[in-house]
Amino acid sequence: MRTRELVEVSVGAVRGQVTAIASAPEPRDGGVTTYITLAVDEVLFGPLSLGTLVLRERGGQVGDRQEWTFGSATFRVGERVLVFLSPNADGTLHTTEMAMGKFTLHDAFGGPRATRELGRDALVLDRTTGAPRGIAKDDVALAVLRATIRGAAPTAAAAVGAIRARPDLTGVRLESRPAFILLQPQSRWFEPDDGIPIGFRVDVTGDARLGVTVSRAAVQAGLGAWTELPDALLALYDAGDDMPAPFAGCPDASRVVFNDPFGELDDPRNCRGTLAIGGFCNTGETRIVNGASFKRIVTGKVTFNDGWGDCPVWTACNLAEIATHELGHTLGLGHSADPDATMAAMAHRGSTQR
Repeated sequence: MRTRELVEVSVGAVRGQVTAIASAPEPRDGGVTTYITLAVDEVLFGPLSLGTLVLRERGGQVGDRQEWTFGSATFRVGERVLVFLSPNADGTLHTTEMAMGKFTLHDAFGGPRATRELGRDALVLDRTTGAPRGIAKDDVALAVLRATIRGAAPTAAAAVGAIRARPDLTGVRLESRPAFILLQPQSRWFEPDDGIPIGFRVDVTGDARLGVTVSRAAVQAGLGAWTELPDALLALYDAGDDMPAPFAGCPDASRVVFNDPFGELDDPRNCRGTLAIGGFCNTGETRIVNGASFKRIVTGKVTFNDGWGDCPVWTACNLAEIATHELGHTLGLGHSADPDATMAAMAHRGSTQR
């Protein structure tokens, strides 16, 4: 998303430094939430104040349990950042559009600069053609970025409900962390090692634009792509219908959900934004495979966003490839350096249907 579009979909933007990161368990759904404390030096726009601001981000690690969504913005204690902000359902704030809404600030010859990296685990498509764009990395002078934000801010006049700059953490058991990143990337399902298939329940509603039949076929194509690998023990299958469920949390059943029914993703703007997310939950149980230690994945999750129906990228073929890619993330995979791989950073536009 471009800077002006981030302004339009955000309730505010601030510049500051990360002073603390702490994660907490979510007793209701078995998930993890991470709280990122910022010392705000500048409010670029929005009903916010200087001082302390706490972001409430999905995922993190508590004890041996970890929940992670690929494509999330990453933070480290001591890092200087500029972040765009959007409200959670409870009024707390999160980074707008995941990694798209966060810039890291650093000193450079000629003045401070702002860098935005979407990460190796984000799949980027051109908004008009659906063609691959690669992994986006923006590096801009901080003064230019600030001027662009301030120039666009008057157009963001949408009504803003009550927001909470600091959530109530009374009674919350917090574990301090040095960073909000994928702390243990080596995670895997143990079922294939034991000859057990992995089932994913599929949202019975289907994509609102493409329909139930096309949506189900896209998911089944993704499951089949992983199952048909000749040298792998993986066996993924369609475990049947399911009603829509939140992405957040770590339930017993793995699932694929359409249309972001619980509003967990920020809406796209001008055919730019988050298409879909994939992630997993793991436990402290470990297994040694080929000399490496892996944590056990217990839940895989994919949620497709809504608001893309009129965009050129939203086709049956692309949906199948995105489903395959996101299912790869539920298996614990990041991106491959092989440009021809399913988990490459760029889409292949239809390779999953060949």
